[in-house]
Amino acid sequence: MMAINQEILKVNEIFKSIQGEGTQSGHPMLFIRLSGCNLQCIYCDTPNILKPGMDYSLEKLLNEVNAQKKLPVYITGGEPLIQPVTPYLVDELINAGYEVFVDTNGTMDVGVLNELVNKIIDIKTPGSQSGGKFLESNLDYVAPRDEIKFVITSRDDFEWSIEKIDELNIFDLTPNVIFQPAWGILEPRDLAMWIISSDKPVRLLLQIHKHIWGPNATGV
Repeated sequence: MMAINQEILKVNEIFKSIQGEGTQSGHPMLFIRLSGCNLQCIYCDTPNILKPGMDYSLEKLLNEVNAQKKLPVYITGGEPLIQPVTPYLVDELINAGYEVFVDTNGTMDVGVLNELVNKIIDIKTPGSQSGGKFLESNLDYVAPRDEIKFVITSRDDFEWSIEKIDELNIFDLTPNVIFQPAWGILEPRDLAMWIISSDKPVRLLLQIHKHIWGPNATGV
């Protein structure tokens, strides 16, 4: 066990909200948004993630989580796995009885995470301008409860994603394959029609928090 009070995480914000993305959409959760990212996607909706953030020891962060109503904890970024202390945070939360989710851009090794964590793994499309960096070895750690997400910016992105699903046999790993239209770039109705025509059992999901509070709100 590491000396948790000596290990520091850079935290952008901590807040309670309604989950706005993925299969857990609509559920209240406690969000820990960690600072820093190793990508620069054109549709990034958290540009302030590159600011240094607040210093939290693991002990302080766990105390803050415990002070809240015992909600599921969603760890996101930026890219949470660029901080080496993140797996220890996940372990401590799971050991304390929390259901934990980690949202990652797919470029970092998810094998460092506790096997009980729920993983949301992006595969970045060419239209994101961060494509080609997915770590395919991450697929070795995908459980049926985990999610694989493609953010779609265009018809080319859609076709590329359909091919990638077949190439990587993703439906053999999890039924939770999500196509999400890039906010302000692709109309949801267009993506819906492409999915219907494809006959692929992918799931179209929107970012409902942006519909509730607006696209630029933070802390929600």
